[in-house]
Order: sequence, then C-alpha cells, then structure tokens
Amino acid sequence: NVGNMYMRLHGRKGPRTAQLECGRGYAVFQPDPDPRVGDTLEFGSQANPYIAGFEAKIVEVSSIPTRPDGKAKLFTVTLDRDMPELPKDTLVGNASAVPDLFVMRNTVVKGNRGYGIRVITRNAIVEDCRFENILGGAILMQCLMEKTTNAAEGISNRNNIVRNNRIYRCGAMLGSAGGAIMMDVGLNNQSHRYPYVHEEVTIENNLIEDAFGYGISLKSAADVRVLGNTIVNPRNSPVFIGSSRNIVVRGNRFVLPAERAGEPVVTFGRGNDQSTLTVENNNRVVENASTAAGTQPPKP
Repeated sequence: NVGNMYMRLHGRKGPRTAQLECGRGYAVFQPDPDPRVGDTLEFGSQANPYIAGFEAKIVEVSSIPTRPDGKAKLFTVTLDRDMPELPKDTLVGNASAVPDLFVMRNTVVKGNRGYGIRVITRNAIVEDCRFENILGGAILMQCLMEKTTNAAEGISNRNNIVRNNRIYRCGAMLGSAGGAIMMDVGLNNQSHRYPYVHEEVTIENNLIEDAFGYGISLKSAADVRVLGNTIVNPRNSPVFIGSSRNIVVRGNRFVLPAERAGEPVVTFGRGNDQSTLTVENNNRVVENASTAAGTQPPKP
C-alpha cells in the first residue's frame, strides 16, 4: 500500500482556522506524517468529496490528544487564506504528504491474497514488473473516505504511469466486476456518484493474460491514456470505463476466443462523459493455438 490517510473537518474556529480529525477509522490511527507548517491541504466539496474545492497552506499547527494513549489527536491549523463555509466531516487531503516520485520497477509479486500494489498517491511509476495469481488484482489506483470501515485512505491519484508490466491470472477474489489493473474510489460502488477523481494517468505496453474480470477497469477517471497494451482472454471485456471523461483507448491488442467474437472489447458503464471518450485503432484478434503461444508462464 502506497498512500496516506484522509483527515476530516471537525469545525471552524475562525475564517482561517480549522480543527481537523485525523486517522483511519476516524480516531484509531493517525496520518503519517502529521499536518505540518507549509503543507497544502485539499478540502473536498459536497458535490464531490474526493476533488479539491478549496486549497490552502498551513501557516501554524497545534494538537491535543483525544485518546489516553495519545494515538489520536485533534489538530488546529491556521491557513494562509480564508476558508469557505464547509460542513463538518468535509474530507481533507494532504497534498504535501505524497512523494515527489515513487517508482516500483523490476519487481515480481506472486500469490498475494490482496493486491499486488495499491497506489493511493501521486507521481508514481509502476513498470517492468511481473504479477502472477494475485487474488485482488495486480495494480489498484484508489482512494477511500469511509470512516466506519477503517478505510479513510487517500489521496486521489494524479500523474501516474503503469507500463511494461506482465500480469497473469489476477483478480479472482473480485470476480467478473474486478480487473487486473483498476482505478476506483471508495467502497460499495461509489464511483458512479463521484466521477473524474483520478487524473493524468498513462497505462501502456502492459501484457495482461487470463484476468478474472476486466483487463483494465477505469472508474472515476479523467485524462487517462490506455495505449499499446495486449489483453489476452479476460473473463469480461478487455476494458471497462465508468464515471469517466477524456479517456483514450488506442493502439491496443485484444485477444479473445472465437466464441466471444460478438462481445465488445470496451464496456461502458454509467456516468461517463461519452463525447470525450476515444476508442480507436485497436486490433481485435481471434485466439487460436498459435495466437497466445509462448506468452503464458507455466501454471503452478
């Protein structure tokens, strides 16, 4: 898991002073690091809590413990500008608590019961890796805000690259609705309510074989390029797009068995800005004995 924890607005003490509750499950664990002077905070909106409606830098910060063991605190931060009127529990992400660059390269992940990697950050590159038999899928780009399920992990993805990976037989735990490479928000299928969250992501030149759901599943995404991938025999469509806009699916190779010749290679869910979706110059191949020969590693 590569990420940090969301905070929530507890209340206002003035036009530039906010109290923040922090941590997973609302008051169980703290974010890492604590809010610091100079950090940029992103306050969500009621329309879409995952997208920053207001940003400001911290100029002063203090805290008081809210648990006897000191593992939970109430932070008071003074900001560099006036806040709008925001309701209690507004989601607050720390845009400074992300790496300038995160790289996962030349890594082999086999047989994990969860995901190969959960990317809950920005400026990430996952490349030249090999994922095999991952129950929850190979690569998940996600953020969550649920405070009652110990899942307050953020922040939204941005400027990420997923390329040149080899992915075999991933996503069994998720069933046909999952994917080998996924983008999503929240739990309980919240994506259709909160679109366009993850931005500026490139998924290119990956080989995905025998995914238990979709090869690539994009939800709550904007400005994503799916280029030059080879997706062989997924149980669902090679690509799914929902609650998204400005998506380009171009130059990919989709290999499906002959009995699935009438199925779409891209499935569109609800909530898309359909006029901004581009699917072009992809190569659909009917699978036979020679099409996929030599691409799959030996099964364990």
